[in-house]
Amino acid sequence: MRHISHTVERELHVDGRQGQLFRYGGEEFVILLRNTDTQKAQEIANRINQTLIGMPLFIQETQLDVTLCFGVTMLRETDNSFEDIFKRVDKYLYQAKNNRRDEMTIEGKIFQYEKVPIIKI
Repeated sequence: MRHISHTVERELHVDGRQGQLFRYGGEEFVILLRNTDTQKAQEIANRINQTLIGMPLFIQETQLDVTLCFGVTMLRETDNSFEDIFKRVDKYLYQAKNNRRDEMTIEGKIFQYEKVPIIKI
């Protein structure tokens, strides 16, 4: 979990957005991005995924496969509390998890990560 959280935190600061990462139970995290639309959030999720693919985790010479699922939503005028937002984004997260894993749900629509070739030297 530390490998993932450190990698995500680093990626959240690459473009100066100062995103915030919070652990929410077992293997779930919450990321808050201020002044960020869903298109930019999708780009950030793709970048995080690509970085983790490019930095595999090995334990006792065995590579662990890491898959990421994201649920993404924006604050809406109809949201009356944090609970409104959280229920919606949690629903989106579970849509991604239950569909195929290793993808994201943005405002109810499922997206796969961009497959960018990784060049190993």
